[in-house]
Amino acid sequence: MSYNLCIAILYVHDLEKEKRFYQDVLELPFLEARSDPDFAMFGTAGDSILALQDVKTTDSPETHKAGGVELALQVNDLDATCREWQSKRVPTLTKVEDLAFGRVSHAQDPEGHLLTIYQPTQR
Repeated sequence: MSYNLCIAILYVHDLEKEKRFYQDVLELPFLEARSDPDFAMFGTAGDSILALQDVKTTDSPETHKAGGVELALQVNDLDATCREWQSKRVPTLTKVEDLAFGRVSHAQDPEGHLLTIYQPTQR
């Protein structure tokens, strides 16, 4: 069996703050027609969708913790992305590292969700 990740949902305590971060800082396109006051959807450069849901509107208590998700975002130019995020005051957790699969750095969104940005090794 194979799976294609179509959507990642982050449960958040402050939907408007998180929405502004993903729309204004990371510049993801807001999908207004697919959103409502308690749920916001964003497009990505690929086929995946990122969604934010207000934790107060879910009946799943295990999702009520902010910061429990890691999003890995592939970029074409890691150094340029790091500079842009620094200029926008995105909290950086690590310096750029060279690993077997490519170059990587870690940051956080306003509620502590781990953001991994990476540039794959050219083969």
